[in-house]
Amino acid sequence: MQDHIYKIVELVGSSETSIDDAILSAISRASTSLRNLRWFEVQQIRGHIEDGDVSHYQVVLKVGFTLDDDEEDDDEDEEDDDEDEDEDDDEDEDES
Repeated sequence: MQDHIYKIVELVGSSETSIDDAILSAISRASTSLRNLRWFEVQQIRGHIEDGDVSHYQVVLKVGFTLDDDEEDDDEDEEDDDEDEDEDDDEDEDES
């Protein structure tokens, strides 16, 4: 069984229409720049009242997403490349 590791970010969605629309707009916008969104949890619901009517909804969410395995592999490859470059530099200095 694969371990499930999540990164959590906090988002605030807003809407003049509804709480649902505030949630959907936050998730939709987050999905344009974050990958692997998996779940959300509503933390707070707020609203703004004008002249006795609800004029605006605001919802604070925690959103969980899984990390890419490729990112971890890329980081390890970059470290290996840096070590190879350092060894090449040391050899060049010895030849001088």
